Amino acid sequence: MTRMTHSTTTSQNDLLPTTLVLLACLCFCFGIIPCFARSLTDAGMASYAVAFYR
Repeated sequence: MTRMTHSTTTSQNDLLPTTLVLLACLCFCFGIIPCFARSLTDAGMASYAVAFYR
């Protein structure tokens, strides 16, 4: 039973780097959304359409 607990802890520790990389990618993507929204507004798209796109 102790062995199973150790195995579960190890697999959770293996997920930490993957989770951090995924979180960093999501933060980057959400951070660049205003740049795309600005270019859509400058291209003549209505503001409510840009809000729906976001």
